[in-house]
Amino acid sequence: MNFFCLTKFAVLSLWIQTGACLNFTYHNYEEMVEVLVQINKTYPDISRIYSIGMSTQGRRLWVVTLTGAPDETVKGRPEVKLVGSIHGNEVVGREMLLHFAEYLAESYRRGDVPARRLLDGVRVHIAPNINPDGSEIAAEGDCFGVEGR
Repeated sequence: MNFFCLTKFAVLSLWIQTGACLNFTYHNYEEMVEVLVQINKTYPDISRIYSIGMSTQGRRLWVVTLTGAPDETVKGRPEVKLVGSIHGNEVVGREMLLHFAEYLAESYRRGDVPARRLLDGVRVHIAPNINPDGSEIAAEGDCFGVEGR
């Protein structure tokens, strides 16, 4: 079995174990925002969403924060920032971060010890798409073009 198949199997296995509801498709900007809002609604005790600004075409740059105490700033608590889709036509990072956010939140709710240890000790900021304008103009299957970069 090659690495891709193993990776796909591992992600599918995690998805089945957590009961995740996020589907395995590419999400456009509006769908991505809906996913972030849904994560915040489903896990309000550990998540917050906020905007870090606007794109040149007027789209908000959204971030979801996951942590055991989202309204509490603790001096000395590490903070981690994960960013996807710096190049808008590279969408896999965005999709992986959406799935990772859902996986972390659901694992925390289910009492998973590593997830609880992580989110109780670290504030994780996930910005799945830092170039939404590029993502919206990129064409699926165009591996050699520069549209969306």
